[in-house]
Amino acid sequence: MSHDQFESTVTFAILTMQLLAVVAVIVARVRYRSSVSPAFQAIFFLALLVAGSTAMISVAMGGGLWMAGAVTLPLMAVGATIDLTGHAIGTF
Repeated sequence: MSHDQFESTVTFAILTMQLLAVVAVIVARVRYRSSVSPAFQAIFFLALLVAGSTAMISVAMGGGLWMAGAVTLPLMAVGATIDLTGHAIGTF
């Protein structure tokens, strides 16, 4: 496998992992109150770990691919913590 093919394969794998991480956030939020919620939460945390790992790998590779991880990790953090139920936590 040549260097260009290897870099292309790694790029595809990193972008695929980032996309799967975003899908994991969506699925974990949609299934938040279901009986299978712990399984989806476990998948989410695994995806968070993979997204962080691929972000570090892409930083080490150089180029602009690290930006995908820089966007995915905060998106996952907000997606995991946002409350979409409309209930106010407190008032000022």
